Amino acid sequence: MRTSGLLTILALTSTLGCFSTGEEGDTTFTTADEIGDTDSTSETSASETDTGTSTDTTTTDTTTTDTTTDTTDTGVECMIDTDCDDANACTQDTCDAGSCVATDISADCDDQDVCTQDSCDAALGCVAEPVMVIPDEQAFMASNQTQTFEVPACVGTIHVVAAGAQGGTGEGGKGAMVEGDFTVTPGEQLKLVVGSQGVINTCGSDGGGGGTYLWRAGDVAEPLIAAGGGGGGNNNWSNVDCRKGIDAVVTTAGTSGNGPMSAPGGANGNGGSGIAPSGVGAGGAGWKSNGGDSTFGSPATGGKAPPSFMGGVGGPSFQPGGQGGFGGGGGAVCGGGGGGGYSGGGGGEGSTCRAGGGGGGSYNAGDNPNGTPGVKSGDGDLTISWGG
Repeated sequence: MRTSGLLTILALTSTLGCFSTGEEGDTTFTTADEIGDTDSTSETSASETDTGTSTDTTTTDTTTTDTTTDTTDTGVECMIDTDCDDANACTQDTCDAGSCVATDISADCDDQDVCTQDSCDAALGCVAEPVMVIPDEQAFMASNQTQTFEVPACVGTIHVVAAGAQGGTGEGGKGAMVEGDFTVTPGEQLKLVVGSQGVINTCGSDGGGGGTYLWRAGDVAEPLIAAGGGGGGNNNWSNVDCRKGIDAVVTTAGTSGNGPMSAPGGANGNGGSGIAPSGVGAGGAGWKSNGGDSTFGSPATGGKAPPSFMGGVGGPSFQPGGQGGFGGGGGAVCGGGGGGGYSGGGGGEGSTCRAGGGGGGSYNAGDNPNGTPGVKSGDGDLTISWGG
């Protein structure tokens, strides 16, 4: 019995050893099997915790990606037009039902001007570049009348080379050459006269060469350019020096006839004089006034200023011939006529020599002006070029 009682006490003691006291006296009873189960549960919980963490991370990533994709899929890009501004000047940016629409508006840059190449630059907007003008020119010859030049499309600048005419014979003074650049307007009309060579008479003397002129239609205050004509000469007087006509000059004033007794040239756009001893030729015309008639008893007449530009008539005593060239050349007697020009040349005297007439003056209102006196033989000419 004693042994049996002892075993019973030990069993109870072992059982009581498995009791534990929790907080506030709560008693928790855990069996050995439950302890084993707890360990297993702890392992499971740890595993579940790791798996839960991984699952949470994956869920977060997926959620972020899905949000962006949804926005694109629904087309929600804008609410108002300004949200769509792409900083491209060549597009019209609008918000249409939540989506940005960029419409190409490059065609709006067409300015309907055939003289510009129109394009659109993303940063600058519309750009209009002048088209390249193909180089070209138009030459005008003497025609004994006023001629017209119409400025071609897209041309804003022209280059003009003008030359006055020579006096009538091989002894006549040569015309001047002047050139310059001028600003013009497409479609604008310019008027011009090309000087003609003077004509020889029965005394062997000739009228002065006509000047060559270019001016704007409707504006005759001053020409754009004027090239003086040479003074008329003589081909039969023994003194070969005094009988020569005087070359035209590139300065504005006309020159006196050959020798100290000949008539003076004009200045400031006026015609030359025809006042000199016996047999003097008439003065050439200037831009602003006629040349003076000869003071000879059967006189030649001075060249005519614009708008006539007619050459003077030769002295009747020595006709046929003697008339000045178209462009204001003075008529001849036995003294040569003065050349036409911006200012006219004076008549050559006929008392001590059948003297040559004076050369006409020139005028140049162009940019990059240039000129050469006494270079043109025969009739004058005028060339207008552009482009290039």
